[in-house]
Parts: sequence; structure tokens; C-alpha cells
Amino acid sequence: SRITSRTVLEPSPTFTVRSVHLSMLGDLVAVVTDTRELLVFDLSPSGGPLIVPPQVKEAQPDVAAWAFNGLHIALLNVESRAITVGALEHRSGRYAFHPHPHRIVT
Repeated sequence: SRITSRTVLEPSPTFTVRSVHLSMLGDLVAVVTDTRELLVFDLSPSGGPLIVPPQVKEAQPDVAAWAFNGLHIALLNVESRAITVGALEHRSGRYAFHPHPHRIVT
């Protein structure tokens, strides 16, 4: 299995999964927990949990969706009807997460 101990969260390794979303790249997984927290994992051999910026965590998503190219993710909060968009950049063999500066409220 390519899922290693690096994917275990610190300090608490337990959480309840609400939904799981795979990117088209295959190595990136977004997990929305029952507390509406977004967790992103890079499952490649050199990967591990990605640090999700505070403004993305504050989005409190119900649903996460990957763009077709696998490097952009959209988060939907059903209650506020807000969509937050973030981008992943591949640098030095690792991914870095960057939120876009705007939110869309429908």
C-alpha cells in the first residue's frame, strides 16, 4: 500500500470522513470531515498531508470538487452558499496550497 504513516494526522489521528474526493492526477485526495474541515493529502511516495491555509479551512465546506487538471479545488458551503477556490502548485517535488483571493457567494 502506498498509504504510509505520513498520512496520519497530528496530533489526533482519528476523524470521521464526510466525503472523499480524488483528483484527476490520482495522487491528491481531499477529505471533508464531519466537522466540515478540509484535509488534503498527497499520496505520492514523497508526499504526505498538505498544510491547508486558514482562509480555506474557514470555508467549512460540505463538498469539495477537483478541477479537471487536478490542480484547482472548489469548496462549497451549502449553508452560506459560498464557493471558495484554491490552487495547488508543484514545487521542489511537493505541493503547496494557495487560496484564490476571492469567494463567490451565489
